[in-house]
Amino acid sequence: MTGLSLVNKYGFTSQNPSVYEICTNEATTKQRKIDIDGNTLIIYKPLTIITKDNIKELEFLNLMSIIDKYSELSGIEYKNKLREYINKTKINFAIVKEYISLFPAVVYKNIYEGGLMNELV
Repeated sequence: MTGLSLVNKYGFTSQNPSVYEICTNEATTKQRKIDIDGNTLIIYKPLTIITKDNIKELEFLNLMSIIDKYSELSGIEYKNKLREYINKTKINFAIVKEYISLFPAVVYKNIYEGGLMNELV
């Protein structure tokens, strides 16, 4: 899951998506839009192969690439929620470092603003 659904899942927004966005290894094109039973799905091809060993970290990087667009939280509330998310999902920052270069530069900015830069150093 990605997009607004991902941001909502971890409590950074109360907004509910009207379109569901999914990232899967099964995608054959970069992006495809389909309708199923009146629900719109956008299926994305991942930037790298998703495995059981990297899924949490790739989801974290994905979240960091869109959180500034969707989050309703700011300041200390945002940092606390982000820290809660990191602790809950047990993100391995060694794995994050392996994949961070695949993501847009805004990921670094959002990690810095979230007070997580020390984890990357």
